[in-house]
Amino acid sequence: MRRLVAATAIVLAVAAAALAGEGPRPKGSPDAKVARGCPAPSPEEAVQRLDEALVAGDEAAALSCRDFRWEAKLILQRLKRPDEELTKEMVNQTAELQETSFKRELQTGGFDWLRTARCQSTMARKLAEDLAVVEDRCQRGDAGETREENHVGKSADGWRVILR
Repeated sequence: MRRLVAATAIVLAVAAAALAGEGPRPKGSPDAKVARGCPAPSPEEAVQRLDEALVAGDEAAALSCRDFRWEAKLILQRLKRPDEELTKEMVNQTAELQETSFKRELQTGGFDWLRTARCQSTMARKLAEDLAVVEDRCQRGDAGETREENHVGKSADGWRVILR
């Protein structure tokens, strides 16, 4: 009987913390969203799907919505000297660093503010046939509105967020 009471107390404490916005939401809770992964059929939807994955705390879906190799290439192209050539190793190491940083942000609750925000993604401009900028506007309760430009790239299988 004591074990049952202790187990019930733990379940209630976890549920109360989830309802208060603390800690992970229990799977199957009424407010838990099912995140769709990427690639997405449009630039705007890639950003929306990433937001959904971040709200749901779905690391796999969030990672599927990012293209760290393309992001690494863009970062390195901005930093390199004109006479310097990008190597595969440079791109791979930078992509790995970006992915590790993103995972750490996911695991430490860096995107928790999205759970209470209302966001809308709209196409800002197309930079090329396979590259676009999508503006993500989020109403953050009492904190006002944030505006963020996301670079989104299209590969053979669809759109993913490159830079956020």
